[in-house]
Amino acid sequence: MIPRPDTTMVTRFSFLEDPRVDRTKLDPLIDILVIALSATIRDAEGRTDVELLGQSKRDRFVRFLDLSNGLPSRDALLAAGVL
Repeated sequence: MIPRPDTTMVTRFSFLEDPRVDRTKLDPLIDILVIALSATIRDAEGRTDVELLGQSKRDRFVRFLDLSNGLPSRDALLAAGVL
């Protein structure tokens, strides 16, 4: 059997450098990216829509994201440069 490549978002985005200042890195970049990408796929139109999706799907995201500091805020999304 041929091994399946690891195609998870965590693996795919692991090479990205975090553009934020160290003191603002409360949320892991991968948490922000996964939530923002999920919202974008669902036609989010801005930071508020991304935040609302994160809140509405929190139970799902908490299964595979860190979220130890809660959901990333709109400001965290902006600081990470995802919106």
